[in-house]
Amino acid sequence: MCSFRGIDIGTLRPIVFFYLIIGFLIFRASLTISAGRDVVDSLMAELQRPYHDTVKFELLLEIGDHFYFNDPETALDYFIEARELAEMNLEMPDGPFERKFTQQKAKAIRYIAYVYTNWGDYVTALEMYFLALNIGYEIGCSLNIYNSYNNIAIINHKRKDFNVAREYYERALEITESAGNDVGSVKLYNNLGVLYYDLGNEAVDIPEREIHYDTALVMFTRTLRLRQELGDRWGQALCYNNLGNLTRDASRIAGDGAAVVRGIGRAEEYYRRALEIAIEVNDMLTESKAQGNLSELFLMRYDLEGLPAAERSALAGSAVHYADEAYRLAEELNSLDQQHVAAMLARNAYARTGNTAMALHYADRYIELSERVFSEEKTASLNDMRVRYESEKKENEISLLSQENELARIRIENARMGRIFLIVIALSFLLLSALLLRLYYNRKRTSRLLEEKNRELAELNSTKDKFISILAHDLKNPFSAFLNITSALERGFDSIDEEERKEWIEQLQQSALQLNNLLKNMLEWALLKHDTAKTGVETLDLASVAGEAVAALYCFIGEHRSEVVNEIPADTRVRANRTYLCSLINNLVTNAVKFSGNGHPVTIRASSNGNRVMVTVEDRGLGIAPEDVTKLFRIDVDARAIGNPEGKGTGMGLIICRELVERMDGEIWAESEPGRGSRFIFTLPSGEVSLS
Repeated sequence: MCSFRGIDIGTLRPIVFFYLIIGFLIFRASLTISAGRDVVDSLMAELQRPYHDTVKFELLLEIGDHFYFNDPETALDYFIEARELAEMNLEMPDGPFERKFTQQKAKAIRYIAYVYTNWGDYVTALEMYFLALNIGYEIGCSLNIYNSYNNIAIINHKRKDFNVAREYYERALEITESAGNDVGSVKLYNNLGVLYYDLGNEAVDIPEREIHYDTALVMFTRTLRLRQELGDRWGQALCYNNLGNLTRDASRIAGDGAAVVRGIGRAEEYYRRALEIAIEVNDMLTESKAQGNLSELFLMRYDLEGLPAAERSALAGSAVHYADEAYRLAEELNSLDQQHVAAMLARNAYARTGNTAMALHYADRYIELSERVFSEEKTASLNDMRVRYESEKKENEISLLSQENELARIRIENARMGRIFLIVIALSFLLLSALLLRLYYNRKRTSRLLEEKNRELAELNSTKDKFISILAHDLKNPFSAFLNITSALERGFDSIDEEERKEWIEQLQQSALQLNNLLKNMLEWALLKHDTAKTGVETLDLASVAGEAVAALYCFIGEHRSEVVNEIPADTRVRANRTYLCSLINNLVTNAVKFSGNGHPVTIRASSNGNRVMVTVEDRGLGIAPEDVTKLFRIDVDARAIGNPEGKGTGMGLIICRELVERMDGEIWAESEPGRGSRFIFTLPSGEVSLS
């Protein structure tokens, strides 16, 4: 085999290959980071849109989630903002989204706790997880309860309280399996696998250790398969890292050197796969762990017997590189736990290379970080003691001040009573003056309202008189026709031929229909004016309701040899009362058919304009003069005075149409030109629901 200056080229080949792989992964990471920025910018833009607060909450969490692995402090700011948004909405009494915002509040608390867990502040994190757990039980949210149990278990797991951790993991798993929550169950299988792996590491007896390792392997294998089925890349990186740890540590207890080498090789494959995916998904924490694990793996190879000096040197250099990267990423993440682990790995790697200064530097960092982990828990305990002490001290001070204040109160009591007496007299005078002034203004306002009501009553009486006059005139014609025809039939029934009798009976029927329509319109108008008909508004399909109204006029349209074309777009929705809307369209179509003339079609159209829908009923009749259009929809104008009086009724139909539209928060008007037909147009609120 070729060599250069004593260095084996075969030995350098995998090292060169390794650096090429690292370069490729760094290039991919830069692309991933760029894509991540695009995603965050897109989410920021969405956050400025007028969405409902429940949607804005999820956007805040998603933005924070993108910063979680690389910039946890920024992530924490977004998580806190999401919590404040949920709490602000919960302050509103009897809100329709109260349960939703309560769930979101608990979710935001958990996300905040994730950051504190990553920082090693387990006291704050546990307080928040228990708070979220209580909220979950209050509203009966199994998803929130499972997540809280899982995270409480993780913290106890980190503190090596394995029995408590297993208890909470199993509680959480029971909830996810009963609810069919596969994603949650996968997380718990992974966490239980890590727990059994740690139990194996703690076991002194090798058979016991192997039992725990076997259980962990089952859990990790199941987790990896399920995460691959779910397409969960982040979760796959965790699984590969865990499988690498398990394979590496299992090889330590292997019986022969060949088994150790094989185990190290499989572990390296797992770590490199974890590192590749972690860089791909921009998970800096898993990337740091994988780098640290590779450093430890190279040191295991370094310690194998029979290796050439050049290969040992290369392995030690690789171990240093990976350890430095692991520590740098952990420091950038401000992850106390991972810095603690990476510092020890870097100390060991530099010790192998003979770099005593750097080994001592990382040893000092390890000791310092160990003290910080200890001191944070101790500080929490001391803070509790200090709070209790300050509280007791404050109570004693308050008691002493109360005694001094009592003496001072007795001294000034007499003087104060005199001042109070004068103040009471002054306030009584002011109160009496204010009361008299209020009575005066109330009386004046009542008088003004009474004048307005009298004026409205006078207008209503005038309108009623005009209406009665119109009705009396319109009722006279059908009743006169009834009287004349029945008198003629009575006097000469036998002398009248069959054809003439049929003609008179048809006239009687027309008079009866005219009376029936007139009375029906009068009753409908009276019900509307006296408010006995309630407006039950709902979201309706306009095209469907128009179809029903036209179908009810089938015979009438056929008699006039006309056609009604419904051009309303499908799925046009309005907020209206179904009965009112049917009656409105029925009246407008009836008028249009009646005045269009035989053979001319009537068209119904609709268009949406923001939050309003405009409906048009168009005919091809003679049209109406501009000066007569303004007289429509008015009860004080005789309809027979508009245009050609032939065939016209009382005009009650259009008056009822106006009442119906106004009841449904709409408007109605007419557009017409002589000789070009007429368009009767009304608007209604749109039935489309907006998130804002």
